[in-house]
Amino acid sequence: MKILAVLTGGTIGSVIHDGYIYTDEDAKKLVVNNYIDRFGNDVEFEIVEPFTVHSENLSNKEINKLMDVVCDNLSKNYDGIIVTHGTDSLQFSASALSFAVGNTQIPVLLVSAQYPMADYRSNGQVNFNGAVDFIKNKKGTGVYVAYSNDNENVEFHQGNRVIMFNEADDKVYSLPPVIVKSALGKYELKENSETLVVTISPGAVYKYNLDNIKAIILRPYHSGTVNIKSQEFLDFIKKAKQKNIPVYLVNLKDGVSYEGVREYKNAGIDILPFCSFPSIYMKAWIGNSIECDFEKFMKTSIAGEF
Repeated sequence: MKILAVLTGGTIGSVIHDGYIYTDEDAKKLVVNNYIDRFGNDVEFEIVEPFTVHSENLSNKEINKLMDVVCDNLSKNYDGIIVTHGTDSLQFSASALSFAVGNTQIPVLLVSAQYPMADYRSNGQVNFNGAVDFIKNKKGTGVYVAYSNDNENVEFHQGNRVIMFNEADDKVYSLPPVIVKSALGKYELKENSETLVVTISPGAVYKYNLDNIKAIILRPYHSGTVNIKSQEFLDFIKKAKQKNIPVYLVNLKDGVSYEGVREYKNAGIDILPFCSFPSIYMKAWIGNSIECDFEKFMKTSIAGEF
């Protein structure tokens, strides 16, 4: 059994010093060393370290490096690949890899931790061990996030189906799994996503500068609604359409909707099939980075996001 461990930093590879969390070159190897100390050499690990960063500082450079490492090693003699990663942008990297290699025939698992490894509350080792077990027992192929919400049981979430963390806890949730039949292969993200994300809130101001913006994603209330009665909001959508900037709404569930939803099309808002926000944000970034019919690309399921 041979596994490639791709170590990128994050809380799982950090230490606490003077009350702050810092990435650490030695700490990020702990999950691998701890596994070997406990279970012996039943698995041969090869380690690569493309970068070390807290994931809130992730940019296109790190995502492109991660994609290079994963894509370039899929055809080598590994039974699986494990990526250690920070939690803040975990969903975005998982989605980026899903669009590239979501249909891969070996498992690619991202693991993280809510606390540094030296903290007894950390689930980092549990997540890593669960990822190894997933590979050893051939539980699936494709891209997954391996994460324990209770520090005991590890759940496996398809990379393009993971939803955002909430403010109340550090738990990972995802939409129901789907069969991923296709993916894009390796691509390169440009520096800027050229995508404006607008979170709907009462009394919000919609006076955005739309220069250099190529797509707008609306994050509505939980019921998929926006303030369609706000003239400022409608003027904002109108301004975007005049500039030929597509406006997409995510997270509108199937079934009966509120009356305001009937007015979305008239206002120029495109409703996308229900999906996770990280997947649709990364999809827009990809669409603005590669040669494609952008609007068709956004509405077509590419790698299990819809």
